[in-house]
Amino acid sequence: MKMDRRTFVNNIAKAGLGVSALSIDKRLAISQDKAKAKNVIYIYMEGGMSHLDTFDPKEDSETKGEFSKIATSADDMFISEHLSGLAKHGDKMAIVRSMMVGTGAHAQAQYNARTSYRPVGTIIHPSMGSWMSWLKPTEGTLPGNVIISGPAKHPGSGWLPKKHSPVPVIDPSKGLQYSDIKDMNMFKSRWEILNKINKNVNDNSTSPEVRAYVEFYDETMKLLQSSELDKFNIANEDAATREKYGNDRFGQGCLLARRLVESGVSFIELKSGGWDTHVNNFESLSNKLPSHDKSITALIEDLEQRGLLESTLIVIATEFGRTPKINVNNGRDHFPGAFSCAMIGAGVKGGEVFGETNDQGTKIISERKVEPKDFNATIATIAGLSVDQTYFSPTGRPFKVAGGGSPVLDIIA
Repeated sequence: MKMDRRTFVNNIAKAGLGVSALSIDKRLAISQDKAKAKNVIYIYMEGGMSHLDTFDPKEDSETKGEFSKIATSADDMFISEHLSGLAKHGDKMAIVRSMMVGTGAHAQAQYNARTSYRPVGTIIHPSMGSWMSWLKPTEGTLPGNVIISGPAKHPGSGWLPKKHSPVPVIDPSKGLQYSDIKDMNMFKSRWEILNKINKNVNDNSTSPEVRAYVEFYDETMKLLQSSELDKFNIANEDAATREKYGNDRFGQGCLLARRLVESGVSFIELKSGGWDTHVNNFESLSNKLPSHDKSITALIEDLEQRGLLESTLIVIATEFGRTPKINVNNGRDHFPGAFSCAMIGAGVKGGEVFGETNDQGTKIISERKVEPKDFNATIATIAGLSVDQTYFSPTGRPFKVAGGGSPVLDIIA
């Protein structure tokens, strides 16, 4: 007897844990009626963004460094002088200054930030975008999960079906590379042969992994033939708009993210590298911060002008912070003990600063420390994903969206 994925998961859950997994339809009914954000743009500052030079500036002479702080449009919210564009939108932004993580190693902390779990050798956990793609599927042929300028090592869909892996865009100015089919007749002929093979596999295989791969391949083929591929082409934007975002990869990535939100893509991750500033921290950031500020500000204002900011959550995240002590190379080293992340737009209580570090930035002094799983639980809650419901991997192991984290309710509108 054939067994579909839902039956398979339920049987595993019953055998291993004596419980049943909820159907996808019921899970959606539980959470989506509470959703404030239909779309998430997750901007990831890879390498460990210095919170002391961005969202948690200090006055202490040994900690401050070369930058000054400026006021924002929100009362009692101060950020770096190099974020003057974002400062105008402080009333739409919430900053969490009491972030902490249990490791100062890049790979482990990045995995934790993206999945809410610590890496283990026995399973790969789904990234937040894959959870959203699975629980809030998009209509049409466009994927629900896209990553722009992403890293080579990304947890992707983890144990979830491969169709929920992020579709990679290597260079936003080039859209989906290798998607231009030169000989459509040859393509269709080869696809028909592949479909026959896949049908035979589906009819004779009981492996959920094999069936998921076939499904993933089918979805990819549909996308390659779809007219909606044009949504990935930012060349259709006028020169003034492209310039407003900044003519670098990050700026054009922000523009592509806006186009994908307009097209209904649920989750877009945009990676920016180069934040590992052990050497010449201030020289590097005095160039990097203004350009990123320009791009993110353009994204906020463009979404707002188009009526999309009220349904789009913009997240600015990183894996850990930088040391309050400036090293001999005029840089800052890894600092997992305290750092900052921010949210803007849909579902956010604007003008809110949650958490506090001491005057030297050496430790969190607020009552609650926020781990990546708590920050991700906040994203999930705003997006209408249940963080309390238990889901089961194909091997029957129980997991939760955001790893059982508790949302920071103070920053949710």
